[in-house]
Amino acid sequence: MDFLYIFIGLFVVFIGLFKRELLIERETFRIVLRVSVLLFFIGVTLHFFQFGKQSSCGALVMPLISLGLFRVYRRVFLKVVKREPIDTFLNSQPGLGADMLFNFLYFVSSIFVGMFITLGMMEWERLAGS
Repeated sequence: MDFLYIFIGLFVVFIGLFKRELLIERETFRIVLRVSVLLFFIGVTLHFFQFGKQSSCGALVMPLISLGLFRVYRRVFLKVVKREPIDTFLNSQPGLGADMLFNFLYFVSSIFVGMFITLGMMEWERLAGS
């Protein structure tokens, strides 16, 4: 079950990797936001009930956090570069340095923050249970 929690927790990261325009367009962003908020509440609820103890259900908190990170990084990118970030996966053409930096910062920070939150929730529960 933990693998499923982690896979679902990467929901927004997968969208950012494979279909980024869903995070940019207003209508689809709202749908992704609703799903992320729902997953957040499910993750917190599972964590505080007995069947969620010592599991990776904290990963369900990650979509909302990674969506927030995307919006913050995108806003900074738009302000500095004055255009939407381009997906640079397997694309290293000249002039895409800012886009590569955006992608690196977003994906690395999303995954590390998600791991930190998931492990932190597990550790918090372990310490509280002692």
